[in-house]
Amino acid sequence: MAAFFISNIYMSSLYEFGTTGTTLINAVSTTATFVTFRLLIALTQ
Repeated sequence: MAAFFISNIYMSSLYEFGTTGTTLINAVSTTATFVTFRLLIALTQ
């Protein structure tokens, strides 16, 4: 379930990167993906 959630965020950030190319949106998406990934790692350890 968590892996699906992360892949969802990853895919949506890739989609935003591809469609808009806006630096701000890319930065926010990347940060959100990173934070979510770190949270998952912290929770699973």
